[in-house]
Amino acid sequence: MHLMIFLVLATIIINLYFERPWLDTCLFAIALGIGITPEFLPIIISISLARGAIAMAQQKVIVKKVSSIYDLGCMDTLCTDKTGTLTEGEIQLEKCLDAQGQTSEHTFFLAYLNSYFETGSKNPFREAILKNYNFHHDNKWEKIDELPFDFERRRVSVLVSNKKESFIIVKGPVENILTMCNFISSPNRSKVIALNEEIKKNIILQFETLSKVGKRILRVAWRSVSSQKQITLQDEENLVFSGFVVFSDSLKKGVTNTLQSLLGDNINLKIITGDNEHVTRYICEQLSVSVQNTLLGPEIESMTDKELFYAMKDANLFCRVTPEQKRRIVVQLQNHGHVIGFMGDRVNNVAALRAANVSISVHNATAVARDAAHFILLQQNLNILHQGILVGRKTFANILKYAMMGTSSNLGNAISMVGASLFLPFLPMLPTQILLNNFLYDLSEIAIPFDHADKSFISRPIHFNIKFV
Repeated sequence: MHLMIFLVLATIIINLYFERPWLDTCLFAIALGIGITPEFLPIIISISLARGAIAMAQQKVIVKKVSSIYDLGCMDTLCTDKTGTLTEGEIQLEKCLDAQGQTSEHTFFLAYLNSYFETGSKNPFREAILKNYNFHHDNKWEKIDELPFDFERRRVSVLVSNKKESFIIVKGPVENILTMCNFISSPNRSKVIALNEEIKKNIILQFETLSKVGKRILRVAWRSVSSQKQITLQDEENLVFSGFVVFSDSLKKGVTNTLQSLLGDNINLKIITGDNEHVTRYICEQLSVSVQNTLLGPEIESMTDKELFYAMKDANLFCRVTPEQKRRIVVQLQNHGHVIGFMGDRVNNVAALRAANVSISVHNATAVARDAAHFILLQQNLNILHQGILVGRKTFANILKYAMMGTSSNLGNAISMVGASLFLPFLPMLPTQILLNNFLYDLSEIAIPFDHADKSFISRPIHFNIKFV
């Protein structure tokens, strides 16, 4: 823009200095300014993006925001949730254990009551518990009150009663449930035992042992109450630890090859999950993803934005993070010049999906996650994500071709016209000739969106640099 203004003004000043007709001079200068402008750029971009959307549709990807194809070609960092994206998200219940590591029907029963009376959005853990419970509570139990799940507490508590006795049952994946417990049930459940440090160490050891082989774990605790009609946060204390509910979640087919292909195409990978670090490290081992460094949610909570960015530089694994922390990670990467893609399928990923330059979800994701996404994968095969990124790069490459070719030809013509005005006693070209020349050259470039892109060019993220032009 600045160069166009300079050339137009230079043309007017030069020709008026030589006392040439002012009307012809102004028309010539305006035509020169129009000639510098890449008039066909909107057409080229529209055709390129439309062809990119068609190519991605053939790869079973729905493009909700066509302009995001451009960002997909620029993306240099992919942040991804774990459950439902890297794994199948089809949680399978394996077993229920008590505090001593023995199979426990009582823990299963408490988990069932909590899940049965739990409200709010569906989650795969709840569905797995309800699906595998093989006997009914015969309508003897009723819910009195509930503290619903939220992403800060990360647990759900229900107050239930069967007319004879009442319980508060707490279920959640977080380690702090153990800190709320002062007792454990005896093996035959005839009494409760004080929770000492030795028992607590054994419980933590069980948890870590199961997590290190990729098992997903919920902890269940309870407390007997009298004629209570409401739950408060203070009621989630002085609990009796019942045991673990153990789940498994298999990896998606072909995800290992896809991640290796993304890394081979110069895309940095960061796994951001609410799960604990032991499970996530096990998944990374299965995916052949090298863990450089791990940041945990509690650590991130205490960091300033500047400290977080420098800590993120060497980290590619983020565990036990909240939805807000996911969004914060994405924003900090963007603030330092990275083009970020985020892939997730659950409610806890919505904030990060909305913040990312490129947001990706899957067809069986929650409705709010699909609504926030720019791209929706219609197949479980993540290889289509890799193919989509290559389509985005090819689309951007063709747009860049027009920008470079149009700028070089138009700018060359403009500079030659201004230079010729210094030496010729007449205008070098008529305004109509300038416009016709510009139109014919642009018309010949309309085939650029149908061109192929060099493999070496699309092997890395593409960034538009006006200084390079």
